[in-house]
Amino acid sequence: MAPELILAPVIVFVASVVEAAFGFGGGITAIPLLSLMIGLHDSVTLFLVFQFFKGSLLIPGWRHVAWGKIRLVMLALPFGVALGMLCLTLIDARWLEFLLGIYLLLYVAADLLKLKGVTFRPPALHQLFMGAGGGFIQGIIGTGGPFLVTYVRGLNLGKDGFRFTIVALLFIANAIRLVLTTSAGLFNHHVLVLLAACLPAYGFALVAGYRLPKFLTHRQFSLIINILLVMSGIALLSKVH
Repeated sequence: MAPELILAPVIVFVASVVEAAFGFGGGITAIPLLSLMIGLHDSVTLFLVFQFFKGSLLIPGWRHVAWGKIRLVMLALPFGVALGMLCLTLIDARWLEFLLGIYLLLYVAADLLKLKGVTFRPPALHQLFMGAGGGFIQGIIGTGGPFLVTYVRGLNLGKDGFRFTIVALLFIANAIRLVLTTSAGLFNHHVLVLLAACLPAYGFALVAGYRLPKFLTHRQFSLIINILLVMSGIALLSKVH
């Protein structure tokens, strides 16, 4: 048996528990580790499927989504993703990764120093900008989640409100990416075999991740969000040479 048939489900399980519990962050560890075995392109394609499947959490969690506060974000998001994927060959992603990495680290520093504001209902223009910007980043480097996280955290929605709102936004972005990835023919036989091998582990991960926040205080939940954002920022900066 090929080693990846054993190791890939373990990696997908751990990463997907994080994704289901906090709405984002699994790709930080999953894609680099999977890349060591199957290469970057296959790793991104494989985990994209599971990020898309994460949308199934909206079945029990739809009532927690702050639909009224993200309506315009959702409207702008698809256009941002499409534009980002169209600009893949036109823009040097390293600059975007550098700027996003710095932004995330500064955001966490501001959060720890209590420099950010309180609950707010963002004006329409701000919502459109965050949706288009998050989608654009997602389309180019596949890491728009943390950018959108900084927006949703400003709404102070609570644990379930936060994670299910993030899941809803990323479901839209990942659906578009999945369609474009499929049309580009990136699903080869190797990816499909690994996908089948990882599905049982992924199912258990969704259940475990869905329940995990119930055992965390709001402070612990918020701390882990900051840790994931710092890890995302460091990972992005490490790509810049």
